[in-house]
Amino acid sequence: MVKIRNRCSKCLLPETYPNISYNGDGVCKYCLSYTPIEYRGETKLENLLDTYRNQNKGEKYDCVVAVSGGRDSTFTLYELVEVYNMRVLAYNYDNGFVNEQAKNNLKGITDAFGVDLVTIKHDQTKYFRNNLIALSKKFSPAMVPTLCLGCRYGIVSGACKVAMRYKVPLVFFSSSRLENTSFKNEFFKIRYNKRVVGMASEFLSNPFYFKPSFVPMYVKDYFHDDSHLHPLSPWLKLLYGKVKIVEFFDYVQWDEKRIENTIEKELKWKKPKDVKSSWRFDCLVDSFKDHFYLNSVGFTERDDLLSNMIREGMISREEALQKLMDDYENQREIRENNIRSVLEEFKIDIPILHKI
Repeated sequence: MVKIRNRCSKCLLPETYPNISYNGDGVCKYCLSYTPIEYRGETKLENLLDTYRNQNKGEKYDCVVAVSGGRDSTFTLYELVEVYNMRVLAYNYDNGFVNEQAKNNLKGITDAFGVDLVTIKHDQTKYFRNNLIALSKKFSPAMVPTLCLGCRYGIVSGACKVAMRYKVPLVFFSSSRLENTSFKNEFFKIRYNKRVVGMASEFLSNPFYFKPSFVPMYVKDYFHDDSHLHPLSPWLKLLYGKVKIVEFFDYVQWDEKRIENTIEKELKWKKPKDVKSSWRFDCLVDSFKDHFYLNSVGFTERDDLLSNMIREGMISREEALQKLMDDYENQREIRENNIRSVLEEFKIDIPILHKI
């Protein structure tokens, strides 16, 4: 793991964060330009739900909820069914790397509510294997997200297509703006200051990523990322114009303790026994991403999450830093075990744990 010597005096972003700079007080440019989250509120959510409930009276479902068996999507499903009395159709995308506890949670919550579940399985191992090899041949932190090739399209497109198939006008996802990161785009801008140019440069400099059969999926994933979802791009409007896409946590404040307490008490939801943090354990690919980030630049998406929580006044910097260090130490052995398990299962012979 890369040793971090300096961090922002207000948040946790380190000196290795791409294109970071600090003012005279040691505050990073991301803190200085941060805009606090303004939630739309539960009244507006209720009005939205009433509109689509009335609009869809003759059909079986009021909305589709994308669920993984992880924490936040479980809470969204619970709230829409129990609190807002919506007739929910659950949608799950199985990429072939789903944690067993997430699968158990998913079955438990849909059975408990009597909610119908549609699962689409798409084996992403061919993308994962190829891009893992490409990373091992010539490493760049900008290309770590290619390990997830296919996921963004599978989750978003799958949910919208299921909604259209069952004549459901409303689709819910469970991302929070607290999870927003800058570093993935900033890595591409280091040399050329433009994301698309930087992206093209990375692909051209490492031909192992490029396979003609992968190009359609690269394009689909690109046009289904957050920058094209919020607001919905003309391209996605053309594809899914009959469906309204909603982020639940744009309306309801994301509160980690409330979310965990609710789903553990009401649904007997569980995280794996050996982890402290309930955030993003549901996909095993995250262990690879965290390993690569920590050993190349010394931070992960968790640094961004906790930094945003500090900026929102949800946690002190001291508490966040301690939480970050505890989580990284707790996850180290789990991360390495997950990596070994995946490499063994898919017969990938690359010494990942000794790379970088």
